[in-house]
Order: sequence, then structure tokens, then C-alpha cells
Amino acid sequence: MFDDPRWLPLFRLALRTLDLPRRYLPEVPWLSEFVALPDSQLEIGQEFEPPGERELIHKVIEVLEERHRREYPAGVRPMLRDFHTKAHGCVLAKLKIEPDLPSEYRYGVFANPVEYDAVLRFSNGQRPIQADQMPTPHGVAIKLFEVPDPARPNHRVTQDFLLADFPVNLIGTVADAFEFYQAEAAGKPQAYFISPLPLRHHLRAGLIGYLSAETPVHDLFDISYFSQTPYKLGAGNACKYILRPTITPTPNRGQLPAGDNYLREQMQRRLLASSVSFDFLVQRQLHPVRQPIEDASVEWREDEAPPRKVATVVLERYDFERPFTSPWRQWCCERISYNPGTTLPDSAPLGGLNRLRHAVYDQISIMRHRANGVIRREPNNPDDFVSKTGW
Repeated sequence: MFDDPRWLPLFRLALRTLDLPRRYLPEVPWLSEFVALPDSQLEIGQEFEPPGERELIHKVIEVLEERHRREYPAGVRPMLRDFHTKAHGCVLAKLKIEPDLPSEYRYGVFANPVEYDAVLRFSNGQRPIQADQMPTPHGVAIKLFEVPDPARPNHRVTQDFLLADFPVNLIGTVADAFEFYQAEAAGKPQAYFISPLPLRHHLRAGLIGYLSAETPVHDLFDISYFSQTPYKLGAGNACKYILRPTITPTPNRGQLPAGDNYLREQMQRRLLASSVSFDFLVQRQLHPVRQPIEDASVEWREDEAPPRKVATVVLERYDFERPFTSPWRQWCCERISYNPGTTLPDSAPLGGLNRLRHAVYDQISIMRHRANGVIRREPNNPDDFVSKTGW
């Protein structure tokens, strides 16, 4: 029934309707005496760790590690990552910071107009691995190399950005995550969205889950990606990130291409023809309720928090000497790890879902590297990433 694309506008409207209290109630101060809005006591850039959250994070890790052990028993190797399992490819790139940025944007890697080497991992969000025609979110993870470490002169580190092709996450908080993964572990993931006994529902999560997977994708270079979760933008400020094609693509409304891996094949075709570029934008938090830090399921609307371009990402053309489609490069793409906590202090992750992801991604990375007999470490530069020795 809901496979008909005519439902999409209605579901988008329903999702926006759920956000109306956050948009309009702050304009009526006397209502705050009767209606307590989440985050209304927080300042711009301020996060709040609720009591018991750390215990919930440990429980989520236990649930996910047990699930991963069941899916990859001894003898089933390699053990793949738990989230965004299917990689289409890891493409080398340059990230070029814009000159003359306003002072409120010049923090972390955006402090100076320099150029960084990078590797971008494009992926499907669902597990297990399946054909590209199947409904699923899509993601891109960016790793910058040789970033100056402000705490240690002459030392270089890496910085990660994690983005997906929908502005919000269906899991808003750590408590939501615990409920969701518990239901999934019990073999009843739909019970998280609506359950008669006990009576409960997560309508917003259901709408997001549907909308984030049902829009067909013909080309991963033609869509926008969103960080979904917030990050520091210097002391006392917060932001989200957006990656948007530099050239607005022509909408493709035809049938999806044939082939289980057509998205990788399309990446190869595009990069054989020319380089591809994205604009990297920063969306500053301007209101603690309309742009919450502690609920990743609420969209920071662009008409209320306008994004600004801070950098350009340029993907290198297809390299026949070290093609990203080769088996070795696919293995390099599998062994690399990304984490929202791999960042400079001025860009540290904020909010409960980031606190959860930082811990979960780290533990699952340790688990799969150990199972695969692979040393777990950060590559230092693009040559190190594609090297057959050293890591």
C-alpha cells in the first residue's frame, strides 16, 4: 500500500506537523508555564546528559555485540561493520576550505583556507548486504588526513565527518535507541514503532524510517547528505553539516538501473568522465528548541538556520593504477574506521546520539578488526590508506 510514491508528500507533511510545537510555542512565552518543551532550559551549544544514559549506552553495546556475534559466528569471515555495511567504494578527494569565512565559522579544520587530502566512503545504510534497488538510506563518511593538532605542535591527526541522505535520524535519543534495539533483538522491530501491548508508539520514527528509505536513488553523486547530529563550532556554539552537489542535478524519475551494484557502477562511470564536486555547508544552531542538540530526530530547518558553504570537496577522477573498484581497494574500504569522535576539540560531537555512536562504533570496530585479524589504526595519508603494508 505505502509503496506508492504518492504517499511521500503526505508523510513529509505529517513529519513537519509533529515539529509545530517546537516552531511556534517558543514565540508564546506564557505557554511555557503549561507546556514544557524539551531543551527549553538549554543555551545555544549546550548539551545535557540525562541520568542513567551511560548505563543505557553500555546496554545498547551489549545488545549490538551479541547481535553481531550471531550474524558472524566463527568461520564466517570477514566480519563486516554493523552500520552502513555495504560499501560502494572509497574515493580519494580534496577538501578545500573557503577563504574569508566569517569569524563565527573559523573553527577546527575551517579555521584557515587550506586544502586537505581525504577519503570518502559511500555506502548503503541497511544490513545485511542487499541489491541496490532495495529501499535503504545511503551514507557518506569523510576522513581528512594530516590535520594539524592544536594540542601538539608539529603533530598531525585525522578528522571524520559522517553523513546520511536524510536530514534526521529515526532514533532521536539514547533511550530511543535502547528501545529500538531491544525490539530488534527480540525479532520484533516493528513493535518499536507501534505496539498494542504495552500500548506505545513512535510515530515520528516510523515516518522517518519510511521517508529515509523510500526515495529512489539513481546516482550517489546527485544527492545531498546530512550529519543528522550536531557538533561544536568552537566554544558555546553548535552546528550540523550538509554535503550538497555543487551542480544541481536534473531529477531522474525513470526506473532504477539493473544490477545489484549499479550505484558503484554509476560512480565509476561518473569519475571516468570527470571529477565530481560537492559543497560542504555548515548550519549553525540559532535556537535551542527549534534546533535541538539532544534529539537527532528533529530537523534543523534551513529557513530557520540557513546553511553556509565553508568548503568544496572534489573527488579525484578514476585512477586506473589504483581503482577504487579493485578488490584490494574494496578491502581497504572495509578495514578503515569512521567515528564521530575522531575530530578536533573545536568540532567535538554533541548530543546523546553522538555519545552513543562514539561508543558503539568504537566497540564494533575493535570487535571486527580482532575477528578479521587486522591491525586497527588510522591511516596517515592517502598513500598509507591504499598501501598493502603498514596497516
